Amino acid sequence: MAASTTGPEPHRRRPRRWRDTIARRAGRFLGVQDLFAAVETMDEHVRRLSDRLVAQEARFEAQAAVWLTMHEFQLDRPTAGPCVSVVVPTRNRAALLPRAVASVAAQTYRCWQLVIVDDASDDDTPTYLAGLDDPRIVVVPGKGQGVGAARNRGLEAATGVYVAYLDDDNVMHPDWLGSVAWAFGRHPDVRVVLGCRIIDDRGRVTGVEPDGVPSLDLPTFDRDGLRRANVGDIGVIAHWRDLPSAHFDERLDAAEDWDLLVRITADRPPLILPAIACLYTTTAPDRLSASDLLLTSAEKVRRKHGAGEP
Repeated sequence: MAASTTGPEPHRRRPRRWRDTIARRAGRFLGVQDLFAAVETMDEHVRRLSDRLVAQEARFEAQAAVWLTMHEFQLDRPTAGPCVSVVVPTRNRAALLPRAVASVAAQTYRCWQLVIVDDASDDDTPTYLAGLDDPRIVVVPGKGQGVGAARNRGLEAATGVYVAYLDDDNVMHPDWLGSVAWAFGRHPDVRVVLGCRIIDDRGRVTGVEPDGVPSLDLPTFDRDGLRRANVGDIGVIAHWRDLPSAHFDERLDAAEDWDLLVRITADRPPLILPAIACLYTTTAPDRLSASDLLLTSAEKVRRKHGAGEP
């Protein structure tokens, strides 16, 4: 009698039952319903771990580069050379400004000029500034027109070959100005230098819970990327004073340092210098970087330079 050709064949169903059994067992073991979902979940964990390892490797490489550069500088540290002007705008920060000024006065490189622009303070700032007696410190009155206008007043009074910047709530590393002069001297074709900064609280600056953990921020440079998002901070920028594009857009309420960096690097890229420029603090009151003005100003910078969304 011929075998029936109707109905499912047991030997063809067996592999599927075996696969389903394995999938259920693997799923129970891994806490998921299906083996394929388990594989996808595992792949996602591997991708996340890989991303963390890559980021950690980049941090280690940046830290090693900074360590090596700063130790090389210390072995070949100049104490004299071209003057570096430091522009510091301030307004009603009498409690913070002395720390910033002291960090400039403590520079191992002695050929500096400090230009402090008092942008119409009505606290004890004028009294403090009147007591400064170092001939290298110049105090310039501002008109309360904002940080961009104040920095432009500072640039007008600067006499150094190079210009660096410091915010009144931050602290300059004692070797920063020497590193700037050293780098420009070694690279005569360079017009802009970008250093790195130590951020006092990694959590606070990224918008999550403050964790008290400092982080090292060494910028990278990509021309198209810079038009979409800032890569640094005014405290890590140094440039030749006589650059025609070295001025601030006074129409911007914030992000004026980003706009400056886009313009002064239009013709040639900056030198990324793995040296610490400053300690960037996140606890001062009335910080522009923590205000809504930064968001609106950032959008103005992107439109100004023809960039889309970050």
